[in-house]
This record gives sequence, structure tokens and C-alpha cells, in this order.
Amino acid sequence: MKKIFSHFAKLLIKNLYFRTTWKLLKILPPSYPEPALLNNWYSSQWDDYHTWLQKYSLPTIDQLKKYRGEIEKWNNFPTFSIITPVYNTTSPVLTETILSVYQQCYPYWQLCIVDDGSTLKETIETLKAPLTKDPRIIIIRNNTCRGISNASNKAIDQAKGQYIVFLDHDDRFSFDTLYFLAKEIKKKPNTDILYTDRDMIDPKGYRYMHLFKPDWSPETLLSGNYAFHLICYRFGFLKKTGLLRSQFDGSQDYDLLLRASEYDPKVTHIPKILYSWRQQETSIAYSPESKEYVFKSGKAALTAALQRRGLKGRVYEDPSLWRGNYYIDFEVREEHKSHLITYTPNTKTKELIQKIEAIPQSDNIILLSSALRKPGKQSINYLITSLCIDKIAFTTGKIITSDHKLFHSGLFFTKDGRIFSPYKNRSDSEPGYMAMTSIMRNICLPHPMCLALKAEIYHLLGGFKEECSMEIAIFELALRAKQKNWRIIYVPKAIFTLERKIDNEYGPPLDLYHFSKTLKNHFPNGDPYYNSNLDNAKNTISLS
Repeated sequence: MKKIFSHFAKLLIKNLYFRTTWKLLKILPPSYPEPALLNNWYSSQWDDYHTWLQKYSLPTIDQLKKYRGEIEKWNNFPTFSIITPVYNTTSPVLTETILSVYQQCYPYWQLCIVDDGSTLKETIETLKAPLTKDPRIIIIRNNTCRGISNASNKAIDQAKGQYIVFLDHDDRFSFDTLYFLAKEIKKKPNTDILYTDRDMIDPKGYRYMHLFKPDWSPETLLSGNYAFHLICYRFGFLKKTGLLRSQFDGSQDYDLLLRASEYDPKVTHIPKILYSWRQQETSIAYSPESKEYVFKSGKAALTAALQRRGLKGRVYEDPSLWRGNYYIDFEVREEHKSHLITYTPNTKTKELIQKIEAIPQSDNIILLSSALRKPGKQSINYLITSLCIDKIAFTTGKIITSDHKLFHSGLFFTKDGRIFSPYKNRSDSEPGYMAMTSIMRNICLPHPMCLALKAEIYHLLGGFKEECSMEIAIFELALRAKQKNWRIIYVPKAIFTLERKIDNEYGPPLDLYHFSKTLKNHFPNGDPYYNSNLDNAKNTISLS
């Protein structure tokens, strides 16, 4: 009984301690980063990215003060516990990591550091430095190295914040990271998961390799952990999903996110670079081969996710891409019936509807243009087997030309509703930004020339609208499906070859114009799967 009372007394004291500490911050003068840090931490040797950082990402001291003034007017304050496992980190790098938290313009944080049995003297000394004496910083030491999941979970045990944020021991936050997280939480208090864009720090300290991500894309996640760094979880939600698992060390964050995605979370993406991932000689960012176990662990995490979801298939790492990109060969379900309809570019929507209504009972409907070469069985299988994923209504494949150029690799649309296919007319081996031409990913619109859809969804949504041209009828049905929370995926392994030139690829110009206005009305911020920081110039992806 004494032990139980002592345990709860300690918890109460800790809780009061942190609440008091956070309340004191309202009257304590804020600290701001030295101007030199702002200059050094926001520099790139990529000229275009350096210019972009200075224009859009570099917070000035005046801006940070403005954010702090805004925070002081808030009635409630989301609180964050930052989880940082440490192992043999060099002093300058670890100092930068801690400093990036210490000088946040948003003050309601707690930094939970677990030193996982470091043997490097400078690591141990850095964790004793004056910088770590802030009462919001908790440091625990393991006597031996127990692995990143064990150390992270131990740090989470000390967490008092409402939200858990993961920060690697050699990475950095932007000085306004927690402000933007808190601001988004205040707008959407029921959010379970938040993630942001990120870039990388090279061994010389310069920033590069920006990663501007799509909004929440559950099926893109099946191709790799596109969302990692920065990820923030609501603590209550994290407790429900379960913490990190040591058997997936190396890809423990991927395993956690895959499990979390199975709880139908409310997810917010902040399209800002608020996290920088550092390259070091022993890091996965610098040398993928230095940690081969990471990719085996990622494959195992994805395989486990398929098993939990009752999906039959094998996971492979894609050898044509950089490490950490996966694809799944789903098993063909013989009991599922699919019906293929081939149509000409001049087919009227009414004719297509009649063909669909005339087919016998079927699970899946495949629509292919007669302008495509007769496909192999493998491409058809990739198209229909991916429909086994829960909440997927449509799949669409990759279209290449006979001279091995990309014709279609997943459609996007701009803020004004203009539809485009990235990297069109580039080599069919072009992976594109974030490997977008080469990985299974979520999209809003299937290509009218090659698609499969669940017959059940077609009938549930009332089918195609006869008054629309055929191409627009397909787009319009896809839009209705998305509004009902069904999703659409691009499947690059389903490859089709274009045999002859097509006029009005997306339908008659006037019909397409009217549909573009519909897209603009439904998506005022543009395509949710295309980051607003990116531009489309000559069908390549660049900074806006």
C-alpha cells in the first residue's frame, strides 16, 4: 500500500511541477535565438533553395516576437513533450538539437531526453551543460544501450504534455515549429496526428533536399514512410495505438504510423518546413548501406500491417528507387469477378452506361481505351488487386508511349483547376519528386483511359452522369466518391502502352473548362496531394 501511495504521490508532484513551470513562463521574459544562428541555420548551397529559405522559411527576430505576442493572448496553451533518445552524439550536433528546442518562440514544451548508455565522453558532458538546466528539460540515463524504441518509450513515460513530438538526437526544429503546431491544434483541437514538411542538413551544415509532402495519404504510406519528420501525436491517441516496438527498431516510427493509421485518425499536414534531418557518416540520411537493418525493419513493419488488415500480398523493396521505397504484390482473389470494357475515344457516356448495366454480376469494372495496346495479364492484375485495400474505390495505371516516354503517371490539378500529369514526355524511368511517378500513391482523379473501380461503389453512387462527356463523367464520379470518403490510388506497376495519338485527352475543352471550375470550388487550396510550395513548369516539379 505504501508503494502504491508513493507512486501516485510522485506522479502528482511531477504533474504539479510541470503545470507550475508552464504557468511561470507567462511572466518570465522570452529568449530568442542569436541572429548568427538564423543566418547559419537557414543557408543552402542550392541557390534556388537558399533564395526560397530566405524568402519563405527564415523567421526574423521581429516575426518570432510577433508570434510570442500572439501566444500571450491565447486563453489555452497546447503543451508538448518532445521525445529525444540520445546515443554517442557529438557535442556540437547535440547542442544544436537541444538549442533548437530551447529557443522556440512557443514556450510550453518539455524536452524528455534518454541517454541510451552513451560511452562518448562529450555526449555525457553535453547533457550536463548549463543549457540542460532549464526545468523543462528532463534527462534520464540508461546504463546500457537498450535500443531506440526502449529509450523513446522511457522518455514518453516522463511526458506531461498533451502532445508527443519526436526529435532525433542530431536533427533540428525550426525556431517556430511548436508555434505552428500549437496554432494548428487550436484550430483543430480534435487532431490526432500532425506532420510537417522537412529538409536535410548536409555534413557541412547546409540545408538541402527539401521534401514538400502531400496531405494525409494512407496508401502512399504503404509505399514508404513519406510523412516521417516531423510527426506529432496527441498523447491520448498514442496511448490507444500503443508505443514503439523494439522488434522494429530502425523503422519503429514507420511501424507506429502504420498502426496509428488503422484507427481512422484525424490527421493534419502543415505544409511548412519545420524540421531538418541531419546527414552524418553513420546516419541513414548520409549512407543508406550503413544501416541495412533499417530497410529490413521497414519491410517487416509493412508486412505486419498487411497481416493486421487481412490483406494477402508480398512486400518488396523497389530496386529501381532509392532505399526505403516499397511495393506490394497483392494476391489475386479468384472469387472476385472483374469485367473489362474497352471503349473508343468517341464512345458516348450513354453507351458506356449501357455496357456497364449489361454486364453480369461483377465485383470490379475495368475501363480501358482502345488507344492502348492490349495489356498483359500482370498489368490488369496490379490494377484490380489493389482494389482489395479498404476504402479504395478507383485505381488507375501508368501510361507510357511506344518510345518509352511518360504519358500518364498520376494526375494532379492546380488551384485554378487545370489538370496535369507530372513529368509527361520524360523518360519512363524518371522517378520524379518523392518518386511520385514510381510509387503507389493517393490521387484525386483516375485517368479516363485506364482505370478499375469497385462495381458496388459505382452503383452506390448512382453511376456516371449521362449528360457529361465520358471523360468528365469519370472525373465527376471520382469526385463524388472522394466526397463520400472513398479514395483513389495510382498504381505504377499497372503499365499500359499508348499506341496512337489522342486528341482532347480529358474530354471536350468546354466540358473540361466547366469541370475545372467544379474542382476549384471543391478544392480552393488546390490538389490536396500536391504541395502548395511546389510549382509545375513544363511538367517537372520545382519550388514555387
